[in-house]
Amino acid sequence: MAQRALVTGAGGFIGSHVVRQLVAQNWAVRAMLAPGEAATNLNGLNIETVEADVTDAQQVLETMKDCDTVFHLAALYVLWMKDPGRMYAVNVGGTQNIMEAAKQLGVQKVVHTSSIAAIGVKGNGQVADEDTPFSDYDVEDHYVLSKHRSEQLALQYAKEGVPVVVVNPGFPFGPGDLKPTPTGRMVLDVVRQRLPGYVAGGLNAVDVEDVARGHLLAAEKGRVGERYCLVGTNITYGDFLRRTAELAQVRLLDFEVPFPLAKVLSHGFVWGKKIFNVDPIMTPGLLQYISRELYFDNRKAREELGLEFTPLDETIKKSIHYFRHEWGKA
Repeated sequence: MAQRALVTGAGGFIGSHVVRQLVAQNWAVRAMLAPGEAATNLNGLNIETVEADVTDAQQVLETMKDCDTVFHLAALYVLWMKDPGRMYAVNVGGTQNIMEAAKQLGVQKVVHTSSIAAIGVKGNGQVADEDTPFSDYDVEDHYVLSKHRSEQLALQYAKEGVPVVVVNPGFPFGPGDLKPTPTGRMVLDVVRQRLPGYVAGGLNAVDVEDVARGHLLAAEKGRVGERYCLVGTNITYGDFLRRTAELAQVRLLDFEVPFPLAKVLSHGFVWGKKIFNVDPIMTPGLLQYISRELYFDNRKAREELGLEFTPLDETIKKSIHYFRHEWGKA
């Protein structure tokens, strides 16, 4: 019989790529979607889809039955919420429900999708890795804090005997970014020539399909209780955007926004959400987090999982093609 995997957050950017790669490897897949969530990214796939609320322990338990492996990607990521309690309920409480169900049912492996946000940042051009302790307790970004807490919870269950492996993706790019994510919007805004500027600092850009392969390899080869950085190329925001503009053959407004101005604007964006319900493109907390060199090392994933990484230009080209020819047409 084919192995059966439960994928939470299956309709999301990374989750849908995990589903597709599982299907390609002949897994039976149960895709868990939030109630009312569209399954656009899963169209045409021979899978079982189930609507369940990750914050409902009984629904999680019922959905996980008969599954050998669990890929837990479901998480709430929004830039600002009036009441961030829902984010903690989903990201932390949902993780606890997944781990409890996995413990009760005796699944073979749980791959918990964390984030580089749960790893410490060295800055000043230095590269962090899985052993860099989290140090962003003062960052006023509930996504960052909730991802750290959910990862700590998953690792605690690993110590208690649940076969949990943690993966920490960088900033993913590529096809299927429906929302799009804040990182994908960078590419979209360059393609549309609507990017007003960028801040100092840098990111780790990674191909979303590499991240998905990393999930499957973590299930196959990952050591219980370990975490693996699924990260690609370290690059400044300016260099990334200039490279994207060159590959897209468009002109870029090459303007680095001074931090004091960016901070004022970020507060304005939040007030815009409060008053006019316009989604912010930046918040003070997010600015505080990203205005550094968020650089990470993929050596452990390469050596222990055997994960190979796509050249950055190829990833950017795929993202450009998606936003020009596929995005918004599904």
